[in-house]
Parts: sequence; structure tokens; C-alpha cells
Amino acid sequence: MKKTIKLENIDPIEIYGAGNKILSEFCTYFPGLKVVARGDEILLDGSRDDLAAFQAPVLLFSGGEPFARPDIRTLAALAKAKGL
Repeated sequence: MKKTIKLENIDPIEIYGAGNKILSEFCTYFPGLKVVARGDEILLDGSRDDLAAFQAPVLLFSGGEPFARPDIRTLAALAKAKGL
């Protein structure tokens, strides 16, 4: 199965990372998916199960060192309460 994700209102570097570092790390969590990033699109190719696992709700903390925030435990608790 194939799926295309269009990035809207976000700079692709926020998703891909410098030198695609974030994207490469992301791929380690979904080894069954072929991931191709082109501009403002991410193309996914894999089994129905792999795509279903990918579509699980997630929350991305970015910008500097998010785990240094004094309220990171509160944010994590809120995310968990929302099912993320």
C-alpha cells in the first residue's frame, strides 16, 4: 500500500532534520515502511499493518532541547491523557 502525506504550514526541515537526521531516526521505528521525502511530501510504501502502525497518534516536541523544559512532565502527562 502507498500513502502520501502533504506537509502544510510547516517547514520540512522541522520534520526531516538537518541532513535528514530526524527522518533517518524515524525510519528505524518503522522498518517495514519505505519512506521517501521530497520537498513538502512524504511518500510511504508498505503493508497495511505497517501503515496502520504509522498512523497511530504521536506528538512531536521540537525546537532546542524539549526535555530540558521545566514543564516536560506536565506536557507528557497531558499527551498521555489525550491518548498520544
